Amino acid sequence: MNLTPAQTAVIAATEPYLLVSAGPGAAKTTVLLARVARLIADGVPAERIVAISFTISAAHELAERFSQSNKGAAPLFSTLHSFLLRLLTRYGQVIGLGQSLSVVDQEEQEALLDDVMTETAYRGNMKAVKFEVAKGPIVRLNPMTTAEIAAEAFWQRLKADGILTYDSILHHGERLLKAMSAKG
Repeated sequence: MNLTPAQTAVIAATEPYLLVSAGPGAAKTTVLLARVARLIADGVPAERIVAISFTISAAHELAERFSQSNKGAAPLFSTLHSFLLRLLTRYGQVIGLGQSLSVVDQEEQEALLDDVMTETAYRGNMKAVKFEVAKGPIVRLNPMTTAEIAAEAFWQRLKADGILTYDSILHHGERLLKAMSAKG
């Protein structure tokens, strides 16, 4: 395959973190695998390489194609949520999460939100609470609106019960990565 200058630059890049974004059929998988092979050839241990894709099927495709042409240790090919969940279950206590975490689906999240709205006697618009919940587990200043109170109660409930939602994996994962990089 003839590579474009941009594809060759991705393979040769020395930055430790790199985002590769292109449309369908642009050879992202081929380029990413070539970059991984180059890193391994340069002496980077495979187990220290993480390649994150947008979909589970893309992560599986990367792992399958890597294993077809390489023997021995393999990098981690993962989605962002799966990678962050792995970190949170292993190191979540760094940011105050418990040792035991469970992930709920959208339906279970909605049920938890309904419970919290009942417990906080929230009578407002569900959309307003969801908007506040989407901001993540942030510090909210007093005085808080009733929607902010319900959202804060929701995040406190998740933390107390060791529950992660699809969105909270991203919020907590970002906090964990920042905390870990600050520690050096």
